[in-house]
This record gives sequence, C-alpha cells and structure tokens, in this order.
Amino acid sequence: MPQKILSIVLLLLLTSGLSLESTAMDFKALTRVDVVSPSAADCGKCHIAIYEEWQASPHAHSYVSDDYVEATRMHTFEKCLGCHAPLTVFNSGIPTKRPHRPEEGVTCITCHLKDDAMAGPVKSSALVHPHPVTVDKEFYYSSDFCGKCHIGTVEEAKANGATNTCQECHMPAVVRKTTQATGAMSKILVAFENRVAGRKHGFSLHEMTTPADKIPITLSILPGTNGQMRIMVTVIHTLPHGIPTGDYGFRQATLAITALNHQGDVLTKREENFYKELNTALLPGTEYIFTMPLPKETHSAEAELFRTGRNGQNRLQITSANLQISGEKHTNKAAD
Repeated sequence: MPQKILSIVLLLLLTSGLSLESTAMDFKALTRVDVVSPSAADCGKCHIAIYEEWQASPHAHSYVSDDYVEATRMHTFEKCLGCHAPLTVFNSGIPTKRPHRPEEGVTCITCHLKDDAMAGPVKSSALVHPHPVTVDKEFYYSSDFCGKCHIGTVEEAKANGATNTCQECHMPAVVRKTTQATGAMSKILVAFENRVAGRKHGFSLHEMTTPADKIPITLSILPGTNGQMRIMVTVIHTLPHGIPTGDYGFRQATLAITALNHQGDVLTKREENFYKELNTALLPGTEYIFTMPLPKETHSAEAELFRTGRNGQNRLQITSANLQISGEKHTNKAAD
C-alpha cells in the first residue's frame, strides 16, 4: 500500500481517537493472564466471526455443560479441570487448570496465548496490531495440537493410520478476514486486511466435513420367512477412531432402525447402543450388520447413527439413511 495512504489512515486514528472496537480497553490486557483479562468477549470484539462460532461450540461449554457438572459432582474432580478449563496448551504434559474464568471452558487464550503474544497458523495482514502476533502453522495444523487433551483419540487415530488431521474433519475450511468490525473507523482498517485460508471454530459434529462415504449406512431389503420382509442395515466404519470415542465420561452412540407407514407413523423400531466404557464401541475398519423384521404395512425404513450424552441429552447425528420399500434407491446422508 502506498505510504501516503497509510499515513492518512494513521493520522485519522490519531486525530479521531478511534481504533478497533477494543480501543476502550487497555490493549496490554489482551496478553495478560490474571483475574481481570483477557476474556473471550475481549477477543470477540475484533474476532467477531470466530467468537460467535466458539460460543456455540463444545469447547465453550466444556466446564458448564450439564453432562460435565453431573459427571464431576459439581466440578469436584480436580484431574478433569486441566482439560475442561485449561490455562494453556503450550506447556509440557496435560494442561493445568486456569485459575480465572473457568466457566469459559476451553477459551481463546488456552490455544492462542503464547509467551505474551497471540499465536495462530496465519500471518496477520492488519494495519494495526493491538497485541503482539506470532505464527506457528505446523503446530496449529497438527493433530498433536488437539492431542494435548484428546490424548486417547489422537493416539487411536494414529494407530489406525489416520491420513487426515483432527482439524480437517472437525474444523471446516473457510476463507475470510481474521478480524471483523462494526464501527466506522474499524471498518476502514479491516478493509485493508487480506482474506486468508483458515478454519472454523465450532468443533461440532454438525459441521464435520468428513466425506459421506467415510461413515456410510447402507440399507437393503432381504426376504424373510413366511413372506415377511426384513431390513438389513450395514454400518461400514472407516474413520480412524471408534464411535463413540474419548477418554473419560459417558460416551454413547446409538443406531436406530425405524419402519414407517404411508402416514409416517412408526410401526416398529430397533435400537443398538455402543459404549466406549463397555468396549462395545464401533471399531475402525470394521463392518457391522443389523437386521429387523418389517411389518407388511411398511412404506419406508430409516436408520440413524447418533451420539448422546447422559439421559439422552445433547443428541448429535453422525449419519443417516433411508429406503423406500416401493423400490426407490436408498440415500445416505452424512452429518453436516
């Protein structure tokens, strides 16, 4: 950018007293860890899109979710706090508990504050830096980054020859500016930034970008005795980790097979539950077959593989499929 334009922009900043949305605060607070700052909301004043994604993510609720509160008897299990309210991933071994704002769970500073600077995978193109910025692309795009807490899952994936990183499936790719703006002057500053390739921060099954053929459920109709049909559901598990996966807590996945009539009413249903703790999880590289008799009034059949928390809460669909008994081709639908 021509030096003259840059000078004009900087002059406007100095004369107007305006800057990015966070100018009302002390910028040094963005890289100071204490009981006052920085909070995720502080970061969200400039990184609006990322903050909104994080707010709805499991990371943001890792300390306050009903499942976690119940499982830890109101946060009394100290060994869990290092990953459910971690201070930083930039230490040796498992992260330690953050002494402030534990309710923010896995918050911005956990993964991005390193040596008094905000670290990330891409170089900043901003005209003004309210805090120091460092780049470590290799670390942020590695499964070892996620493995600071998700130890067992990452080790399992590596043992099964994983070809994708955690981020490639659980953080969809996006091209955008890393900062956004709402004020007049901040919009001018952001306008000079470059759009860069990055990843979303929702960390949710709803946003997984795993190809549909990675977790397929195929349906077919087989002849039964006495003229009764039955449905066969084949689950071919090609992910590098189990379903469900994880090291601690309640982990349940369920396969629900349902027969429906013309009106969409349920005629019969079968459910199979899989648990990590009971060693009944669906294993990588394994094919599973389940069958169910179909009433003669059956018009269509559905199969859904989903994960739940305690008492059936927080249901998340992994994949689903349906079949018209009239002979129409079945469809598979992977989680969005």
